[in-house]
Amino acid sequence: MQRSEGEAHGERLLTKSDVANNSMTTVTSSVVDQGYAWVVLACCFGVQFIVGGVAMAGGVFVVEFRDAFGVSPGEASWVTAINTGIAFGCSPVGGILSTYFGHRWVILVGGLLTSLGLLLSAWAQTTFHLCLTYGLIAGGGIALQYSPSVSIVGLYFKERTALALGLTVSGTALGPLLSPLFLRYFIDLFTWRGALIAGAGIALHVCVLAALMFPQELFESSPARRQKLKLTRQDSTWREITSIDILKDPCFHLQFVNNLMWCIGVSPLWMLLPDYAIESGMTRAQSSLLISFTSLGNSIGRVLIAFLMNRFLNLNRFHAHNIAAIFGGVLMVIYSLTTSFVAFSSASLTIGLLFGLMVGSLPVVTTELYGADLLTNAFSYLMIADGLGFLVGPPISGELYKASSNYAIPFYFNAVIYSLSGVLLYFVLVIKREKQDPVLQLNVAENGDIVKLKTVDAA
Repeated sequence: MQRSEGEAHGERLLTKSDVANNSMTTVTSSVVDQGYAWVVLACCFGVQFIVGGVAMAGGVFVVEFRDAFGVSPGEASWVTAINTGIAFGCSPVGGILSTYFGHRWVILVGGLLTSLGLLLSAWAQTTFHLCLTYGLIAGGGIALQYSPSVSIVGLYFKERTALALGLTVSGTALGPLLSPLFLRYFIDLFTWRGALIAGAGIALHVCVLAALMFPQELFESSPARRQKLKLTRQDSTWREITSIDILKDPCFHLQFVNNLMWCIGVSPLWMLLPDYAIESGMTRAQSSLLISFTSLGNSIGRVLIAFLMNRFLNLNRFHAHNIAAIFGGVLMVIYSLTTSFVAFSSASLTIGLLFGLMVGSLPVVTTELYGADLLTNAFSYLMIADGLGFLVGPPISGELYKASSNYAIPFYFNAVIYSLSGVLLYFVLVIKREKQDPVLQLNVAENGDIVKLKTVDAA
């Protein structure tokens, strides 16, 4: 019998049962932290940039959809809310699919779907049509791209994980910073239908970026080693994402509701604020700038909290996370008290910064509460909460506006919901104290690993 190349070199090809029985050790690819890993990082940044731009700049189109079809802000916001809700809420599906079909193919298909959805939206005749094309198809495409374009970076970087992931997810913040400006330019030049066609062309670039994300196995000469890399990744990722252990923790129930609430509270900033600004007498260009200001603050906040967490080891991330949410909600009241562009811009920048502080500290806070082993599992479910929040948040605000004919009312509502989300999470400390379950004080080491420093009394 002819032996395989791997067996000829004294290496036995492994099966999935070997992985399940832990009869194999973890393998590290030869391209980790060097060489082609940086190409993959650049591609993932590009994907996140495009994904963030499409998902979080929908407020620019809400204004156009409202005028084109003569519908209320609530009806128009359903289009972008479905897009963003599916993009975030279904992103764990993209992570699961990538373990079996490969990150490259899942991201590539996602890019095709997003491009197709935007292209079909250009010929929409009703908002229902847009909900199907812009919402379901384009949003589903983003869901396939979002998680895999982050998780693949973790496969290519071990010593520089924190740096690599930080650079990757910065694309999600930079995309919404620039895309409103480009979209407004395209709308003024080609109308909103032409802007959607241009957006479809930009989204198609994801396919090129995905094609360059070669799997690690291609860089290995040994068949057994290639198979070991693949099986290890499939088994560990599947177990991390699908485990239900985290659902047994009452503290996580509170955090799930917390995420749902703050997403309901902040989502109108990206989806309905431009329409509110125009109604207040601002130009369409100024209304688009408000999304950019919010995204700029978001970018600064993420960088700032990363610096603070590494610079000040005793910084309480849990308190920083919650206080940012509480004050972010308080500042949202500004939108209900004034119609000045300067005030709107200042509020958007500051609230965006606090939002960035909150989101940037979320991974460490989650790890402090449940441990590093459950981080991936917890984040999978929290993404569902995020998706639900962005799905229902804008329509709720739109209906409040429709009932009151005053945008001040929905923004008061959003302010309360946002602040209460920060207050709610403090009840986790009560549960921890009753269970005598301590909260861990963690620090992110220079190599990206999360290291436990000490145990802190939950009281």
